[in-house]
Amino acid sequence: MIWIVSFIISVLFLIIGVIFTVIMSKTKESGLKNPFNTFFASVFASSSVLFFPVYLNVFCVEQNIFSKLLKVLLLSVHNTMRLFILDGDFTIITEYINKDNGWIYYHYTGLAAVLFVIAPVLTFGFVLTFFKNFSSNLRYLRHQFAPVFVFSELNERSVVLAEDLSKNNKKRLVVFTNTFEDNEKSDSELIERAKNIGAILFKNNISVANFFRHSKKSEINFFIISDNESENLNHVLNLIDKYRNREKTSIFVFSTDISTELVLNNVDKGKIKVRRIQEVQSLINRNIYDNGYKKIFESAKPIDSDLKMINAVIIGMGLHGTEMTKSLAWVGQMHGYRIQVTSYDIDKRADQKFTSICPDLLTPENNSGIFDENESCYKITIKPDVDVTSKEFFDSLDTLGDITYVFVSLGSDEMNIKTAINVRSYLLRNGSAPVIDAVVFDTKKKKSLDGITNHSNQSYDINFIGDMESSYCEDVVMGTDIEKLALARHMMWGQEDEFWNFEYNYRSSIASAIHKRLKIQCGVPGISKSPDERSDSELDNIRKLEHRRWNAYMRSEGFVYSETRNNLAKTHHLIKRFDELPLKEQIKDDD
Repeated sequence: MIWIVSFIISVLFLIIGVIFTVIMSKTKESGLKNPFNTFFASVFASSSVLFFPVYLNVFCVEQNIFSKLLKVLLLSVHNTMRLFILDGDFTIITEYINKDNGWIYYHYTGLAAVLFVIAPVLTFGFVLTFFKNFSSNLRYLRHQFAPVFVFSELNERSVVLAEDLSKNNKKRLVVFTNTFEDNEKSDSELIERAKNIGAILFKNNISVANFFRHSKKSEINFFIISDNESENLNHVLNLIDKYRNREKTSIFVFSTDISTELVLNNVDKGKIKVRRIQEVQSLINRNIYDNGYKKIFESAKPIDSDLKMINAVIIGMGLHGTEMTKSLAWVGQMHGYRIQVTSYDIDKRADQKFTSICPDLLTPENNSGIFDENESCYKITIKPDVDVTSKEFFDSLDTLGDITYVFVSLGSDEMNIKTAINVRSYLLRNGSAPVIDAVVFDTKKKKSLDGITNHSNQSYDINFIGDMESSYCEDVVMGTDIEKLALARHMMWGQEDEFWNFEYNYRSSIASAIHKRLKIQCGVPGISKSPDERSDSELDNIRKLEHRRWNAYMRSEGFVYSETRNNLAKTHHLIKRFDELPLKEQIKDDD
């Protein structure tokens, strides 16, 4: 009877181990409980139970039950340990169970044979894993004083960003967590690229891996970059809880989910700097910061002796097109310039969807295009239900006047390239040569398109932006130069922790820093002087200009005017004409 009971229990341990191993290996949270270790433990338990009746027979004559059971248990475990190091003796089982025991003999010895093979194989795998982890840990300890950049996942985006970080500073240590070198979960090409930059690969996920051993004097940057939004948020919260009191620690979480922003705004971050990265917004900001003056303002056309018109066309109202439309509303607030933006999309409700995001931006009183020195001035038109391959679209372009800037983002590289080329050809026939930006995600394709010409060696003069390398690079993701300027501007009216802890403050200060740079490039009178060096006329003009920009920015963020401020409701009491502001509010716009 004891042989049957032991057989059943042994099989159950093995089955339960297999089930849990399969379940855990299919979830990305497997790093919390290693599936290999789970299967290892189940085989160990199954083998120990298998030896139990053997040693029960060995000590069958002993009278002391406690002493007898203790010896049986210890020797069963001992023999299991021998089994795992290729020192198991199969005859010890066949010595006490034989064919006279009937059907249980065949099943018992069959299960024993399976375990005698599996156990040493697992030991070999464990040893390999140990030495791999040991090697990774040893390399990590050798670099504990270097700045470390830790990625939550090994994927195309994280590798591209890691390559750029490594290229910019060879002393940086790159670590990828949740990596599986020896199975189908990992792309061999990505692993090879990671190794080429000297990255360390850890199997544990980013929440479990231990980075406390890193020197407290050195920075740690965590990048949460999975496609799973829920998993990203869990990792961030776990890291905050784990490293809350560590200085020189930053977390960058890639997320478009508003719930992530809301949670992060309300969690106690301690000494950690947490940034939510919206890749689209970061790319648009960087493009405007680096090239906005040349692309948007230098290309503007004179409409009288001291006034120029920015006439922008946005083709495609997806994430990139929507962000660019919103940004141009505040970017275009500049002395000596007027701006009109026409955005096209095939969606029949594109205009209504945009209005729902920015309800106050397109109201007739705010979107008139009529200049008023005390209020923002722009004219934005959303044209829905337009096929950009149709004659209707090109006929519409003819009605817009001299177009100075075109931004193309239709959701696929092929459509963006084709449309940009068609628009360039069409507008050239009509005597217009605007700056054209087109989004191309594929880096190899983007590089091959740079400087493209036709068969007559005429350049198409199209800027291809938004590829993987330009989207996932240090300048765009970490934005250190823009951040420094933005933080300095925020410190004029707030505290540093408010800049890092609240996304509203961060984004607002980034926009302000970008526009300050554009003001300088556009030669706004007095902008390069300190406020106390400016003439009364310069002070008045700069204050009014900055408030016009701020009004347009706040409306592009979805805020509306109300007598009371409520950030949750997105209402603000200062979104009104400059001449209606109290003096104490007017002088805040000195810079």
